Amino acid sequence: MSFRNTLLSMFVQFVGCKIFVDGAFAGGQAWTSWQNLQGNYGLQEIYTDDTGGPEMNLTRIVERVEDYGMNMHYHVQGDRAIGAVIEALDKVSSARGNLTGVHTLIHMGFPNDEQIEKIRKFDGHVVMTVQPAFWSVENDTAYYYGEHNKDAYPIKKLIDSGTPVGISTDFSVSPLEYSPATMVIRVAVTGGGDPQSHLPLSVTEAIRGFTVGSTATTSRNDTGVLYPGYKADMVVYEKDLYSVPFDEMSMDNPRVIATYVGGKEVYRG
Repeated sequence: MSFRNTLLSMFVQFVGCKIFVDGAFAGGQAWTSWQNLQGNYGLQEIYTDDTGGPEMNLTRIVERVEDYGMNMHYHVQGDRAIGAVIEALDKVSSARGNLTGVHTLIHMGFPNDEQIEKIRKFDGHVVMTVQPAFWSVENDTAYYYGEHNKDAYPIKKLIDSGTPVGISTDFSVSPLEYSPATMVIRVAVTGGGDPQSHLPLSVTEAIRGFTVGSTATTSRNDTGVLYPGYKADMVVYEKDLYSVPFDEMSMDNPRVIATYVGGKEVYRG
């Protein structure tokens, strides 16, 4: 191994990559099986065969990722995008006997029940990451999706399926005020102010999404829970998150007392 490659292996480790299968939900670009109100089916960024060339074939991409032992994140919003990834993963899994890496489906705007069940059957090698704040941030997208919009981001249903689900903010796409965990929890437990369309989560489900669920999207097995021997970055609040009324939670309430990263205190409020 050359000196340069030795340094790379010491200081830079490539553990995963990301691919966009469809476009931005907020721009009406979710790749769907049904026509949106703008008269199209969203934006298809990738192919399920060699139509766009072998380098654009999702199945070949999954094969290469598995060969390299890397994890993969897939930006998927519409049901067509989700289905394309599931199809590619199923082909590779069937041909090789199983998947070895962790494949994370990000956002999950319009999954259907059949797709949710198929994801569960990958036995933890296919997981999800969702952003409850989108219920509030993207609440005006009925312009594109019409009646389908109320069914977007069925996070509670994804969690109830038993497949690991991580929760994140999608910073810096989402506004800064929706980045604090307390603000995300507020949206999650209130259904974004529309609990009839968005089934609310419990505080426990939200916290598990930030911790255990998010760890499942990585190749690590030493984070996500507060057990001896595990690693954790921590935020200390002035109040127990379970004691704060949902409608009083905000980016500043409860107040952050301290933040620890890598075992060191990096902030003291």
